[in-house]
Amino acid sequence: MKRNILKHRFTFGIEWVLIPLILGVIAMPQARKNARTSSCVNNLKQLSMAALMYAQDNVDWYPEDKNLTDCLPMLATYIGDNEKVFICPMTQSQTPTYAFLLSNAGLKISQIQRPSSLPVFICDAHAKYQEVVVAFADGHVEVRKLPYPMTSYEEIVKHLLAGNTGESSRVLDAVLGNARRLDRRR
Repeated sequence: MKRNILKHRFTFGIEWVLIPLILGVIAMPQARKNARTSSCVNNLKQLSMAALMYAQDNVDWYPEDKNLTDCLPMLATYIGDNEKVFICPMTQSQTPTYAFLLSNAGLKISQIQRPSSLPVFICDAHAKYQEVVVAFADGHVEVRKLPYPMTSYEEIVKHLLAGNTGESSRVLDAVLGNARRLDRRR
């Protein structure tokens, strides 16, 4: 009799150890994705703050170059030596992965009428999860859900700008033009 009781108790104990272990293994990919998304949000926050500081030091002008790679030296002054800020942790890339939508636009901060709704930096590395990480002209960063997996910057920017009626057509055209230019470079 005693042997049967001990065997049953031992099995019951193993079950309590295995259940949390199995649940932990199932939850790991989602936890890893969330950690990388959080890191991407932090990177874009630093980049948007660097762009705002650059503009304050340069009579309200945003960095104006062909792409983010050309803006690296300009923004690096405000970020420091951490070049990982320019690379999304969702990618395996060693080169900058974020899209700077105001490069080559010739825009001043004062020309933007609704900075809380104008995207400045985007990361489309999360698009396969139907989301995009966006830094706006006022410096805040959001993870936005997409209605379906989008593959082009232009498509993502059009979705982000939908309903943005308060912004001037010049600013909107500059942002969309840069999105199209970025798509051609892919």
